Amino acid sequence: MKNLEQITVPKPVSQVCDIFGLTVEKLVQQFLDHVDLGLYFSNPFDPDRWANIFTIECVLQNLGDEKYLKRYATFVDRITEAVLSGARKDALEKVYKIVDEWHKAVLENRIHEIMKDDGDENSELIQEE
Repeated sequence: MKNLEQITVPKPVSQVCDIFGLTVEKLVQQFLDHVDLGLYFSNPFDPDRWANIFTIECVLQNLGDEKYLKRYATFVDRITEAVLSGARKDALEKVYKIVDEWHKAVLENRIHEIMKDDGDENSELIQEE
């Protein structure tokens, strides 16, 4: 990991790595390799769901504003519908497509918010649907 030097490694993590012959980089990479919201949403009982559950908990703790939950509820509803209708193998592909659309909408909204903060007071927020 390129930016690992910016991470403070707590003593318990260092001890676990030393005891079991791991590197912090390998430990962090293992976690990152398992963060996959598309897979989690399409199969929430997958044995590798732990990284996604932790990630979602971090998101919820840091959200700070319920407007984001409301703004993106459409995407969550679409994901739920994709998972509940049809075969599981088709659901994953549908969910990945919806997550890609969600990601695009979030990035577009962030650009819009930056531009709005720069003085474009008359512009409206992009609607994600």
